[in-house]
Amino acid sequence: MTAPAGHDPRADGRTVALALIQAARSEGRTLLNEVEAKTLLSAYGVATVPTRLAAGIEDIAALCAELAPPYAVKIVSPQIVHKSDVGGVVLDLATAEAAITAATEMRARIAKILPEATITGFAVGTMIPPGRAHELIVGLSQDATFGPVLMVGAGGKAVEVLRDRALGLPPLDSERARAMISKTRISRLLAGYRDEPPADIEGVVGVVEALSAIAVDLPDVVELDINPLRVDADSVLALDARVVITQEPSPPSGLVIQPALREQRAQSISDPAAEEAAPHPACRA
Repeated sequence: MTAPAGHDPRADGRTVALALIQAARSEGRTLLNEVEAKTLLSAYGVATVPTRLAAGIEDIAALCAELAPPYAVKIVSPQIVHKSDVGGVVLDLATAEAAITAATEMRARIAKILPEATITGFAVGTMIPPGRAHELIVGLSQDATFGPVLMVGAGGKAVEVLRDRALGLPPLDSERARAMISKTRISRLLAGYRDEPPADIEGVVGVVEALSAIAVDLPDVVELDINPLRVDADSVLALDARVVITQEPSPPSGLVIQPALREQRAQSISDPAAEEAAPHPACRA
């Protein structure tokens, strides 16, 4: 169905995002759960894996009935950032019964490892097979002096080890987003090599543009990480996401850096020495 004339999908996305942020604040949270984070991204046009939030283990069977197997189950806790490090991710579960067992064992395991962690539920989603895909990270963080900074690079569990990333300042159009991606080492793999077909680079460009829009529209978002962003020849899909917001609403200050200064800053923060001095939060060990 065609959108009405004058309709602004980005305004709709901002409305959805602000409602999510307000709901989290009303519960005293500054960290959106995985389902909320993916809903925010979807509102800005980023494709995400179908995921549901189970408040308890008793909800998992009904949620699995809404999803296609195999399933993935992940712990939801404001104290746990790297879920796989503590056994908080179980993949390739063929049945709802297997998902329930995985969640039960996960809860017991984490209670022993991190007794101080508050478990607020489980993210239950469809597992996407790895296939011949690349894993990227795309992120947004707030710099005290220069405001929002965008990041893209090689993602996955080894993101801190690979340290392959490029930084840029919003607002970004497709040309500048494409140039930013080209500064990464993984961009050479995305271009295709030997028997590997080229990946959907334009899809990655679209995700970077979406985060640029979020940076402009939502000053309340202080950190946003998509890791991994699964990229193959035909699609770009956010498999996991993390969003941190301010405790109090931030004024809509807009972007204070003029274009010429943005370009100068973009060059300086692309310097490896500068990146070492101020890494993106998602890349800190």
